[in-house]
Amino acid sequence: SNKKYVDKKDKAANDDMVVFNFEATVEGKPFEGNKGEKLQIVLGKDLFIPGFDEQMIGSKQGDEKVAKVKLPENYPNKELAGKPAEFKCKIVEVKKPEDQKIDDAFAKNSDGTLTGDLVQVGNALNLQTGYLLSETLEISGRYTNIDWDQNITGKGNETQYTLGLSKYILGHKLKVQTDLSYLDLATKNNQFMYRLQVDVHF
Repeated sequence: SNKKYVDKKDKAANDDMVVFNFEATVEGKPFEGNKGEKLQIVLGKDLFIPGFDEQMIGSKQGDEKVAKVKLPENYPNKELAGKPAEFKCKIVEVKKPEDQKIDDAFAKNSDGTLTGDLVQVGNALNLQTGYLLSETLEISGRYTNIDWDQNITGKGNETQYTLGLSKYILGHKLKVQTDLSYLDLATKNNQFMYRLQVDVHF
């Protein structure tokens, strides 16, 4: 099974996810990096700032909360480390965890935004062939087609044609490979790409 968070209308409790905007001050003054939007924390893990989670318990969507905490000693800004701070928070969402079985239906219904989801984002076809012109010279060709799921990735169909030339030196210990690719993009301007690669085998 896999954890999935769904909207919760009741008050937030441990193991719930709280999404919030915040503006923080130290001694009544703002500081660099003191604002954030749609920050997500799972209550009870205390991964944000020690003592912060427990002050979010009982909050609901739309609530405004003020959390009073002490910035950790390892806070990046050394001048603020260890000082008391106030976080004015606006609760955007409260979500509760649910166990969800991972199956084909789940993968298709998922929008891919939750960590750990298994999502098929497209189908790919890759064909490659090579021909030795001599003992040290090889020509190769590759055809790649990726049919992206546009609802998830925002991308369309992509087709790439690649022509490569490889030179072997010192037997097959050193390989110098150069590729020229033409990328046919469904939603953007088409592109040419050039690559030079050196492989060393011991």
